Amino acid sequence: MDPAEIEIFLQEITDSYRVPVDFAVEKLEQACNEVLARITGYEIETWVTRRESGTAIVIWAISGPWHDPVIRRLAPDKIGTNAAKWIGSRIRALIREYSVLDHFGSLLRLHHRVYNGQISKPPARGAPLIVDLTYTYAGNSVQTVTAVCPLRFQPPRERGSYALGQVHKFYVSKVRLAKKRRELGISIELSRTSRKFPETLMKDLCREVLDSRRVIRCVRRVLGYRTEVVVSDPLPKEVLLAVRQEIGEYLQVRFI
Repeated sequence: MDPAEIEIFLQEITDSYRVPVDFAVEKLEQACNEVLARITGYEIETWVTRRESGTAIVIWAISGPWHDPVIRRLAPDKIGTNAAKWIGSRIRALIREYSVLDHFGSLLRLHHRVYNGQISKPPARGAPLIVDLTYTYAGNSVQTVTAVCPLRFQPPRERGSYALGQVHKFYVSKVRLAKKRRELGISIELSRTSRKFPETLMKDLCREVLDSRRVIRCVRRVLGYRTEVVVSDPLPKEVLLAVRQEIGEYLQVRFI
């Protein structure tokens, strides 16, 4: 790992992942610390400095008790080929994790909301539905994200009737981080059986005509048969018809 190789590597990282070079430097230092600590068994502190004259890297190995540490300098050019590959793999993993966390923060706004979703894979009997969920980001930018509707969150009367390309409305019940094959990812779980589904759908459809003080609450739902909703004020007829058609159940509305 000579300075020229480090500069080329940093340029490759910034080009591939479209991140600032200072961010790439920070992740390179973190990757060196983690990988070399695992190899040597010492605490490692890495400093990467970029100047007009070139890139300099300083690596310190720290051992011994905290009150009397032993600090030694490691030569970067002595780092083996395998260690350099591991450092390269680790920095890429760190940047991917950062990207996932950044995307996760933007997807949290989907939680407990209703969105249109298109079935993107042929549904297998008894298997979860794979859905392309469509939502609006930053006011007018339409985005799509892959989500899953498990079998237990599919109404019994609908199971086996879904087809590729169909569009339905789904309630986003969970947005969480998940690891798949040691890679950090995002899991979005959908539901069409939750009591919050008809309730949230009604609120969305009524958003333009109802103020925030009005109450809409689903108090009971018998899947495939009847949904009972309590409201504080009358709802538009077209809203009730749209919700009834979407959930396929008799809609009983009473006032409180």
